This record gives sequence, structure tokens and C-alpha cells, in this order.
Amino acid sequence: MAHDDERKDPRTNATASVWGIACGMMGISIPLIAISGGAGGTVYLPVMAIAAAAVSSIAIWFSPPRVNELPPEMPIRELEDIRDGLMDIRSYVGSLEQRLEDQELRLRITQATTPPTDNPPQ
Repeated sequence: MAHDDERKDPRTNATASVWGIACGMMGISIPLIAISGGAGGTVYLPVMAIAAAAVSSIAIWFSPPRVNELPPEMPIRELEDIRDGLMDIRSYVGSLEQRLEDQELRLRITQATTPPTDNPPQ
């Protein structure tokens, strides 16, 4: 069933949603009319729901169709950009690891060449 929805025109789905909501609004407005006795203009609620759904449907069907703005090869370019970014991150982390190893080596050399002190720090 999901496969059938993908082939449908999106305007059909939008129109179905509009009319589904309009039916719900009519279902709510009819008991409101019965409770209020038609006071305050509640008699016009179902008519306004139908009119709003009709105007919305007309707007949906007469609106210009959306054009896919991205070329089909765009995801491939995005993947290449992500790959390049990951390679940059990998080289940056590698250089940080090398600097850390160099600092550890310098610290060991410094500790090895420094004579021990007789007075320990207090």
C-alpha cells in the first residue's frame, strides 16, 4: 500500500487530508449547533467548513507543481564532500596523535636526563 502512495500525485494526498479535516470539523459543529440551539451563528459552521475545504482544494489543484530543485547526482556529490571531510578529520587527528607522541617522548627524555633531587617536594 505504501508503494501505491508513492506514485500518487501529492495534490491528491493533500486534498484528502483537507477533506478529512473538514469532515471532522463538521462532525464537531453539528453537536455544537444542537447544544447552542443555533445561537451565535453556529448554524453556519458546517457551511464554513465545506467552503474552506472547497477553497483549499481549489488552491491545491491550481498551485504550480513543485519542481525538484536538486539534480539527481546531488547525493553523490554530498557523499564525496562527506568523505573528503572525514579524510581531513582523519589527517588532523593523526597529526594530533603525532604531536602527543612527540611531547611524551620529550617529557621522558627530560625526566631521564634530569638528575634526581635529594629533597622531595612537600
